[in-house]
Amino acid sequence: MHYYNDFLINTLGAIESLGSVRSSFVMNAVKTSCGLPLVR
Repeated sequence: MHYYNDFLINTLGAIESLGSVRSSFVMNAVKTSCGLPLVR
């Protein structure tokens, strides 16, 4: 995470045309399926 933070601040933060940078991380899966049950 340290290297990502360094990249975010020093590399992306140095680009003048970027107004802001936002990122998020998934720490674990809440739901592993996305299908809906179909009743016939």
